Amino acid sequence: MLPRISPNIGVHSAGDADPLTDYLASLVRAGTFAAEEALPAHEYRFSGLDARAATLVAHHHDRGAEILRVIDRLEEPTAWVIATQLTWSRGWDALGTMRRMALAETVAQLHLAVNRQVRRGAGPGLRWARPAPDQAGT
Repeated sequence: MLPRISPNIGVHSAGDADPLTDYLASLVRAGTFAAEEALPAHEYRFSGLDARAATLVAHHHDRGAEILRVIDRLEEPTAWVIATQLTWSRGWDALGTMRRMALAETVAQLHLAVNRQVRRGAGPGLRWARPAPDQAGT
């Protein structure tokens, strides 16, 4: 947990099944240490772990909702296309080589949502879609 930025939680290889679920669970656990001081490896020490954990959980919830809006607007987009449509602090064009990290974060969000709110699309390539109403929750 960092005091002012969200760390890069992404899928970087096929073995990274769902790292975002694990990260969100760790934030819930860390949030129980409200009175403790954090000594992160980056930036500076800080307190208020409960509030910071809640902010990070809300950030990932908001990002997931943004991804769903992109999927709803586009017809079975790839993760790359989804990533290009998201709100990034520097803007997509300014990310440069950090686009790979942004893509990894987008894929982590998609893995979190699989079998809940999105599915892998049909056809060639790895595309994402909302499940049909009769397939939701299966």
